[in-house]
Amino acid sequence: MNSDCVSHPLTRFVADLQFGEIPAEVAEVASLCVLDTCAAMVCGAISPVARMGADYALSAWRAGRASVLATGARQTAVAAAFANAIAANGTDLDDVGRYTWGHPGAMIVPTALALAEERGATGAGFIAAVVVGYEVAFRAGRCVNFGVGAPPVDAAREYRACGSWGASACAAVAAHLSHLPAQQIAQALGIADYHAPEAPMMRDLETPAMVKHANGIGAMTGIQAAGLASRGFTGIVSRLYADAHRAWVLDIGRDYLLPRAVSWKRFSCCSFAHAALDAVEQLRRRYGPFADRVRRIRVQAYSDAVRLGARVPDDSEQAQFSLSWPIAVMAMDGEVHPRAMSPERVRDPRTRALAGRVEVRESAELTARYLISEAEQPGGEEAALVEVELDDGTILGPVKGINVLFPDELPERHAVEAKFRWAAADALPPARIDALCRLAEELPRLGNLGDFARLLVPPRTDGHQDINSRD
Repeated sequence: MNSDCVSHPLTRFVADLQFGEIPAEVAEVASLCVLDTCAAMVCGAISPVARMGADYALSAWRAGRASVLATGARQTAVAAAFANAIAANGTDLDDVGRYTWGHPGAMIVPTALALAEERGATGAGFIAAVVVGYEVAFRAGRCVNFGVGAPPVDAAREYRACGSWGASACAAVAAHLSHLPAQQIAQALGIADYHAPEAPMMRDLETPAMVKHANGIGAMTGIQAAGLASRGFTGIVSRLYADAHRAWVLDIGRDYLLPRAVSWKRFSCCSFAHAALDAVEQLRRRYGPFADRVRRIRVQAYSDAVRLGARVPDDSEQAQFSLSWPIAVMAMDGEVHPRAMSPERVRDPRTRALAGRVEVRESAELTARYLISEAEQPGGEEAALVEVELDDGTILGPVKGINVLFPDELPERHAVEAKFRWAAADALPPARIDALCRLAEELPRLGNLGDFARLLVPPRTDGHQDINSRD
């Protein structure tokens, strides 16, 4: 590894960042990102995919000090980060990051939390690691998916899912919390780059499965890369150090992207469906509940939303990557709660029948505007048009829904706390939720993360002992 990598601003940022140096706005957004991702982890921990991932972690890794939410086991940081990153996308409620075309929090927060719990880090140290992770993720995602120059955005594109760039971000988190020297940080980033999964995202849209954006693999790879580097293992030169990407990376630590580069979901499903859901929500507000009187719901949408399709799902993963399913749920419930992605709800005959009445077609105009938006050029928007035909022939709409991916102002803490309470209600008792909201606000002042992490573990309902009952 050459000396330029060792002295690079990215390396120095990962090595040297202290909580006291982080601008107050950035630290607050990072704290809210933690709470938002914990909402996704907690509700995701009771999903089938999270239980499978956690069961595998229990068989693959030894006991340790980090909490695995889906089983309540205490395992190594690698095991906990792997399992909890899968849980964080268990119902597709995790955040969205600029330049990543994916979900940075679902890897960064589980990785930082597992390592902080394992190493006894302070809350302030944990928040600093989260900031490191997000700032590296935005830049790594840009390097992986945007290439050199303008982003290659077109309706038929294939791009790399979260683990492809998240492995580097998680390596940075692990290197920071492990206090690796600069030389080893550079090696860790190169090791993570080399071993990161390919993760072809659009193939998962076509045949939805439990691969979950490669979040678990990305978190695992990042921690292992730092661990290998700490032992003298060497890697390639990370793409983050490439001359072609200097303009995107050299400003790290000077220009914090986090306050303007993250978005928190209101609906528990793929964000490609959110514009259409906004339209259905508007129709419900305007006309009242109408789900029992629907003959057809007609949707015009942009290319990526149309790729979700009007499938009636057979499992939770298909439900999350469907356009018709969350539309049917929104029409019936007035919300898309994580429980709408449960196997029990997916089997509900009324919801399945309504989802089967959704028709989807692509609008060339909406696709063109969406691609402009994806390229972050003026005049773009992520929109959908929805109209509802009732049994008596009445037409409701059409109404235009818009998904503002990166709003000028993020929700305030009370709104993120409300989302946490909403999302976690099926997994945690009210007193536990209250305690977690209080501790989340106090994160920078916590002496260690143990209590916070253990409170996130849903009580067991299968007769096994809950982690929170152990000494």
